[in-house]
Amino acid sequence: MSRVHRIGALITDTLPRLRNLGQGSLDSYSVVATATDYLPEALGGYLRLPREWADTRPIDGYKTALMVLIDQLELLAATMDKVLDAATRSDARALIAHGQFLQAKFGHPTDGPDLNPGPA
Repeated sequence: MSRVHRIGALITDTLPRLRNLGQGSLDSYSVVATATDYLPEALGGYLRLPREWADTRPIDGYKTALMVLIDQLELLAATMDKVLDAATRSDARALIAHGQFLQAKFGHPTDGPDLNPGPA
């Protein structure tokens, strides 16, 4: 459940920033597809299996259905984390640019008057 919640939180954080990724970008598509298709399909495939069977019987080499699901959730989370980073980068660059503007306009913050009273 914690993996599913993490993916959901990453999607929620990324959705308002989709415009930063560019309209029609592969990353934008991946966010929407993860929310509407990839995540529900991974969970549904696992949940359709009987619990005891899914958690104990190997289905992919030595991996049980639970292990396969965990691998899929980890991949989705890592991908959504990378997409969120990409979507947030332009906001971070804007913050840095604004700081550089302020620095150029007003100088270093220690260039102002000393407001700390020293020994008299």
